[in-house]
Amino acid sequence: MTISCSCGVAASVRRHPLRRAPLAERLALLAAAVRVEDGFCTVELDGSWHPDGEEPGLDCVVLADLDELDATEGLDPREATQVRAALTGVRLLGRDLPGPLEVDGLRLHVRPAWEYAPALVVSVDDAQGPVVELLAAPDEVDLLPALVELHRTGGRSALHRLARASWHRGRLREHLVVRAHAAA
Repeated sequence: MTISCSCGVAASVRRHPLRRAPLAERLALLAAAVRVEDGFCTVELDGSWHPDGEEPGLDCVVLADLDELDATEGLDPREATQVRAALTGVRLLGRDLPGPLEVDGLRLHVRPAWEYAPALVVSVDDAQGPVVELLAAPDEVDLLPALVELHRTGGRSALHRLARASWHRGRLREHLVVRAHAAA
């Protein structure tokens, strides 16, 4: 299992965090996971797990990627089935993310970003191929219809302008609102 910290301390390998944990505890940990994507999971751990035994700083976020271990280890087959079910789909901070969306030839796919702070990656493709990947805040998953409308009214170039304008997390909504008001 890989454990890493946002402060940059080198990752280390530690004991299995689910070993000997009862089913309810495992399911609670998976439900609260930072991200789950098709059987892979990242959970936030407390400071005692800080890599290399260093004392964590106030801003440290310690994450464990559980893709390297069997989350069902030690469970009976019925319990293991429940854990596997908790690892299906795509979630960020316990919230189910929508499956791929296709509207008028535009395809949008939402997945968790591989960053320390929770974020989404929205991949947009059209008939010509990939258009753009946008980084969005977790609560901006509801903006997919606005992205479809922006593409409908302004094409690929409108999405490229949006990507340039909203280059850092949390500003996607702000720029879409500004563009909607400008178009009105």
